[in-house]
Amino acid sequence: MYPVKMDNAHELPVYVDQDHSVRRHHSARYYAHHIKESLTTRVSKVVCTIFLTLLSILGIIAFILWLGLRPHRPRIFLHDFSIPAISQGIGPESAQINFNVTARNSNQVIGIFYDAIQMAATYQEQSIGNSQLLTPFYQLPKNTTVLAGTFSGPMVTVTGTQWQQMLDDRSRGTVVFRVEMTARIRFKIWSWKSKHHRMHANCPVGVGQDAVLCLTSVVVWLCLVPKSPIFTIVDFSFLVFNIKNSSVHSGNNSVLLNLEIFNPNKGMSIYYNDINFALNYNGLVVGKYSTKGIYQGHKNITRKEVQMNIVDELFWQEIGSKSINFVLVLETIVKFKIFEWRTKQRGLKYVADMSNVTMSNNGTISSEKLVKLYPKSLHL
Repeated sequence: MYPVKMDNAHELPVYVDQDHSVRRHHSARYYAHHIKESLTTRVSKVVCTIFLTLLSILGIIAFILWLGLRPHRPRIFLHDFSIPAISQGIGPESAQINFNVTARNSNQVIGIFYDAIQMAATYQEQSIGNSQLLTPFYQLPKNTTVLAGTFSGPMVTVTGTQWQQMLDDRSRGTVVFRVEMTARIRFKIWSWKSKHHRMHANCPVGVGQDAVLCLTSVVVWLCLVPKSPIFTIVDFSFLVFNIKNSSVHSGNNSVLLNLEIFNPNKGMSIYYNDINFALNYNGLVVGKYSTKGIYQGHKNITRKEVQMNIVDELFWQEIGSKSINFVLVLETIVKFKIFEWRTKQRGLKYVADMSNVTMSNNGTISSEKLVKLYPKSLHL
């Protein structure tokens, strides 16, 4: 209790009880609303918790299944390689190449279909023998298959010059060959079968003076399949000096390309020879350009600017008045570098079909800006 100040001296003091709190009374509807809201919130939290828990469990199960069912390529081992004719002193016409290879499927529950196997032997980057190894077969999980064979007769393509070089190398100690295996395989997980995969395995082997494999340990082949580079045109325009009368200055008119080259390989770099471009219109080559070769690291992107002079008057007359179709062609030769070893050369040819291309007054085009080039042929 405390007194309240009075403004008039004749007024009696009024005492106010400070501890007496005014208690508010709410209606039944108010309490029912709050109880309902509280139940809804709690139910929502429980549902969200259950959903997130199930989602986490499914994610963990999917990750474990992915780890357990991820296909692994077969492991290839070379156990024996010999050319008896080198030590016997006979000519190449009677030469035989003997080899013994094993393929190990290390997968736990995944089988492998070998639909085709091609074996080849090279000497100084030149083929000296190749053959289809076996008929197609299926390999069970955790299984090893022996692949033994012999190159003889027409399968051996050793020339007299190559044979003499082999004898010279043998006299110096060791003849180095390269054995290659190319296979088309499919993986089988229970009743599901994957699409075809190309497997390429190779390794250098040294043959001593007794003409047998001089490696005491088993050589594990690198099952690395080089992927071809990806070429994409990220920008495309025309450099035209006189759009209304292009025939007057057609010798100065050009096609400008901004090319992106992507190396998709992991752990493998690429050596490019000169990259050649051509523009085909109505079945004729109307423009050419060549850029110097490059070296590209793994998982790397390289950009090239290409300016190709087009001297064909009909091309400029028609593209200035209507939409036209033409083809861009890219050709080059590449070698892949795996650690310190380089593959043999292979030729690449890519094309891009440019359809319904029209040109504005400032030289820009109405076609797509991102144009991917597709492989036309691959020369191994």
